[in-house]
Amino acid sequence: MSATLIALLYLAAGILFILALRLSPQPRTARPGLACSIAGLVVAILATFGLAAPSTGSSWLLVIGGIAVGGTIGATIARRIRMSGVPHLIAALQALTGLAVVLVAAAVLQAPDAFGLGKTGAVSPDRLTGMAIAAVLGAIAFAGSATAFLRLGGFIGAAPYRLPGQAPILVTLGVLILVLGIAFIAGGRPVLFWLTALLALPVGGLVTASFGRDDMTAAQFVLNACCGLAIAATGFLLGNLILILAGGLIGASSLSLAVRMDREGNRPFVSLLFGGDTAGASPKGDEPGQAETGQAETGP
Repeated sequence: MSATLIALLYLAAGILFILALRLSPQPRTARPGLACSIAGLVVAILATFGLAAPSTGSSWLLVIGGIAVGGTIGATIARRIRMSGVPHLIAALQALTGLAVVLVAAAVLQAPDAFGLGKTGAVSPDRLTGMAIAAVLGAIAFAGSATAFLRLGGFIGAAPYRLPGQAPILVTLGVLILVLGIAFIAGGRPVLFWLTALLALPVGGLVTASFGRDDMTAAQFVLNACCGLAIAATGFLLGNLILILAGGLIGASSLSLAVRMDREGNRPFVSLLFGGDTAGASPKGDEPGQAETGQAETGP
C-alpha cells in the first residue's frame, strides 16, 4: 500500500472520528455518530495493516485471534448490559485502555528494534519522552478507572474519600514523577520507567476516590481525557498519526466537557483534581458536602 493511500486513509479515519464526536451527544444523531466511529476505527486498522502488516503467519494468527476474542467479548457484554450499567462498563473499558497503553510503552522499552526505534538502550530522548508520558497517563487512567469501577459497582462506599493532607501528598507525588521521568528520559533505565508508572497509580486512585458516586461522570471525563492523551503520547512514541489524532480528539473533548461541568457547578477546576466534588449527600444522612476523611465506608 502506497504512502499516499495510507495518508488518505488516516485522513478519512480522522474525519470520521470528528463526525462521531459531533453527532454522538444528541440522542437522535447518536446512532449515526456511533456508525462513524466504527467506520473510522475500521479504516484506521486497514491503514495500519497497510503501513506495517504482520510478516509471518503466526503474527497474523495472533492479530486475528486477538481481534476475534476481544470483539466477541465486547459484543457479548454490550448486548447484555443495561443502560444503568453503562457507566460501570465505561470505567472498566477505560481501565483496560490505560493498562494497554502502559504495556505498549513497556514493550517498546523492552524491544525498541521491533518497532523500528533503534537498539535497546539507544532510544532517542524524544521517543523516551513519549514513553514516559504514555506510562504516567496510562497508569493514572488505569488506577482511577479501576477505582471508579469499584465505586459504581458498590464495592466501595458511595461518599467521597480523602486522605488527611491529600493535596500536599498529590503535589509530592507529582514532583517525584516529574523528577523520575526526567531521569528516565536522560538515561532510559527501565527501573526508572517502572518507578514512574508505579508512582502514578496512587495519583489516579486518590483523585478518583475524591469523587462521590453521584459525581462519577465528572471523574470519568477527566479519566477519559487521560486515556486520550496517553493514546496520543503512544502515537508520538510509535510515529502513528491516527493515534495522535484520535487521542488528541478524545483528550481535548473530554477535558472540555469536564471543565464545562465544573463551571456549571461553580467549582474551580483544580478542586476536581485535588478535592473532587463534595456536593453529593452522604449515605449516612450527613449534610451535603461532607466527605469521608481517612477511612472508606464499606457499604454502597
